[in-house]
Amino acid sequence: MLFRSVVSLGFCFLMHKSLESLCIGQVLKQAGLNSFAYLTMLLVFVSFCPLGILVGSFSGSNGMIKGLFLGICVGSLMYQCISETLVQEFTFTSQRYSKFLTFIGGAALICLIACVIHI
Repeated sequence: MLFRSVVSLGFCFLMHKSLESLCIGQVLKQAGLNSFAYLTMLLVFVSFCPLGILVGSFSGSNGMIKGLFLGICVGSLMYQCISETLVQEFTFTSQRYSKFLTFIGGAALICLIACVIHI
């Protein structure tokens, strides 16, 4: 059971960080920052990952604290995806239907994985 939890957590962490990195890279590239500002923003982003792990570790089994932080994390990620990534992807008319089907397929896959993990 512990192995399954570690594997599922690792998979979720890997998927989350890869998508988040793509979004952050896209925003930083569009911002046209100089090298110092780009590296500073990148350092801040990278430092939040261990900080989030520490906060999550010390929250223990308190469901209220975990729920609060989970809500903040999910809300900010959904805002980022909807306001930045999806709008930009669907602005251009090329391959709009295939992009939409891929989006729906990805959402369905995430729901399926969540159902399998919680069974």
